[in-house]
Amino acid sequence: MNIHIAGYSISSNYKKTKLFYSKGAYITNACKCNYCKNYCLACDYLDLSTKILFRSFGINPKKEAEVWHLFEDDDGFHHYSVFYHFSGKIINGPPFWIEHSKEVSTPNFVKFNNIGIGFTESISISPRSLAEPIVQLEIELSMPWLLKKLPLEENTK
Repeated sequence: MNIHIAGYSISSNYKKTKLFYSKGAYITNACKCNYCKNYCLACDYLDLSTKILFRSFGINPKKEAEVWHLFEDDDGFHHYSVFYHFSGKIINGPPFWIEHSKEVSTPNFVKFNNIGIGFTESISISPRSLAEPIVQLEIELSMPWLLKKLPLEENTK
């Protein structure tokens, strides 16, 4: 199936990706920190366009490959950078990694509704059981804090 989103054309194998995510573990199985717990909980409250993005590729947002808590803003929202994998290929679209020098590259997130997204075939933490070729979906988004507030030292990994 071909998906056109935010300047990208992606060929996606929905069935193979859906099967992969049906067997994977939730974020909180691997990490018990409050940042990951909050992200997993907040996934239930993603806006419709973000839910459709995940569904269109067969991705379960609670089963990410990696999640980073970036910061809490002045309004109390928590900013995360997260990536997921799916079986597919990038047909065309902007490069995700912009190289500034041999040592420094930065991500090139494209605005998609209220989140930043990007796709790359440079895979981090390659999933062993996902059918190749593999694409990495990178996302930056802000989410409300839904867990009871705890002292800062209890929020760290």
